[in-house]
Amino acid sequence: METIDEEDNEDLYVSIKAAVKDARALLHQTMDKYDPTIHRAHVCIVCDCFIQSCKSVRKMYMTQLKKHKHRIGTDEYEKYHNV
Repeated sequence: METIDEEDNEDLYVSIKAAVKDARALLHQTMDKYDPTIHRAHVCIVCDCFIQSCKSVRKMYMTQLKKHKHRIGTDEYEKYHNV
């Protein structure tokens, strides 16, 4: 039977603490700025799916959307991905 020594135990504690810190930071990205008890999910404007990402979500401006409106929408998404 293998035992965990103090050094391994400390490494595990540090790793778990770092993972919890990262998870909190990601959770705070979805927090509503007017009511911190509410969280808003990031949703793709093209396919209407939730965005689950560890990276920051980039925003698009209305001018960009209008420029590419012929590419945006469920039908266009399904055609492109052969769904």
